[in-house]
Amino acid sequence: MTGKKGYTGKNAQERIPRERSIRQERRGRRRADEGIPIYTETSHHKASIKVGLQGVVRLSLMNRLSCPLVLPPFVGCLPFSYPCVPSIAIYLMTNRPTRMPEPLVALETTVLSHGLPFPANRDLALALEEIVRSRGAMPRTIGIVDGAVRTQCSAADLERFCTETPIDKVSLRNLPVVLARGRTGATTVAATIRLAHNHGIRVMATGGIGGVHQDANGAPSSDESADLTELARCPVTVVCAGPKAILHLEATRERLETLGVTVVGWQTDTLPAFYCGESTHPVDVRCDTIEEVADIVRARDAHRLPAAILLTVPLAPEAALPFEQVSGIVKDALHSEAARSLAPPQVTPYLLATVRTVLGDKAVTANVDLLKQNADIAARLAVALQT
Repeated sequence: MTGKKGYTGKNAQERIPRERSIRQERRGRRRADEGIPIYTETSHHKASIKVGLQGVVRLSLMNRLSCPLVLPPFVGCLPFSYPCVPSIAIYLMTNRPTRMPEPLVALETTVLSHGLPFPANRDLALALEEIVRSRGAMPRTIGIVDGAVRTQCSAADLERFCTETPIDKVSLRNLPVVLARGRTGATTVAATIRLAHNHGIRVMATGGIGGVHQDANGAPSSDESADLTELARCPVTVVCAGPKAILHLEATRERLETLGVTVVGWQTDTLPAFYCGESTHPVDVRCDTIEEVADIVRARDAHRLPAAILLTVPLAPEAALPFEQVSGIVKDALHSEAARSLAPPQVTPYLLATVRTVLGDKAVTANVDLLKQNADIAARLAVALQT
């Protein structure tokens, strides 16, 4: 047998494939330098990639559903794990701005399993996803199903979150436990922020964020939501109606400032208070258009700032609940005998349930209204960030 360059017999069989492999490797390096996608096929769940390019390198892993896992800039050897994905596309890009392949909006699942009764929770889940689609974006409802992260819950998954009991309420502290033990859990704002960031989703919509709780005397307590610290660590944009009205708003606002979280007011100069409309606490900046918000997000990303941007949207005055009335309900609830035996993770659900019990359908309607308006604005922002 005679091969190229005069190789014969066994030498041809050994050296020709080796040279072909070398040529392919050189082409791959050249494509990496030019920022061209390099596609690899692998059936392994773990891999290690060594990068020796000059400048800042960003790696994105994208599965066939176009749900990328965007990792922070790095140079060196980075191990990564992406289970159950047979085909991985690797993008090596040097010193160029990131751009999502699709406008994606993350949605949490705790509001479905712990916030609203059935079938109102199922109707809300479907409505939020449809609102996002109607604006040209793609909804990504995030949860944990049988120990696996779902970055796009199916209809069957949503049905489970809305009907099954009990379902774990998953924050950062118990996220690894739920995953390791194969349980099903609804993600809180903190867990949703983390998982969205890990999978390259830059915009999230929710109702209200957690913050600093108040004690029975109305003073700030040591009970603080993981939402705040996660906002400081993940550079996403969270669209919400401000901190929940049951919290100590002044202390929560101060913590956001300390943690470096930019608080943007959507057509307002003051911080919204969940379903109570606006508070007296100022925001960092007011934005009246989506493009203004997008410019702030781009500036944050260009300078690699680590914290989230909190876009706070007040509920319409005609739909908002009286703040003084809600504050009175919360104060009475904190003085009750039942509140004294609650563990910290149980306080927020207890107070919100008490407000719903006293105010009835008005509280549920206000909650649903603000979730829908936030999903709409989040979708518009995700689309704007594509341009």
